[in-house]
Amino acid sequence: MIAVIRLRAWNKEGVRPDVTLLYGVVWQGFGRKILFNGGTIPASPSWRRFSVPFYEWMSKALSHWPISPNPVRLMPESLSKVAEDGFTLLDSASGRVADKKS
Repeated sequence: MIAVIRLRAWNKEGVRPDVTLLYGVVWQGFGRKILFNGGTIPASPSWRRFSVPFYEWMSKALSHWPISPNPVRLMPESLSKVAEDGFTLLDSASGRVADKKS
């Protein structure tokens, strides 16, 4: 198994011995040199060769497996009280948004 990690965001303790850790970032798919977290990740044409067709496939996959967006709800106080108003919509039993009109 391979796990891609962020250099400063992980702790090796508890990682199984059969797991290979690679330092990486999502931008490697651009195939260019990346300056990140005080280090340099070299350009990788092979990442680019993988990423372009992968993201093309992901774009086409939406027509086969459509993902519906969450419904939009206009909050009465706009963004000024979005957290406070949002919590009033949560159902205390399930922790999910109840079907209440705001």
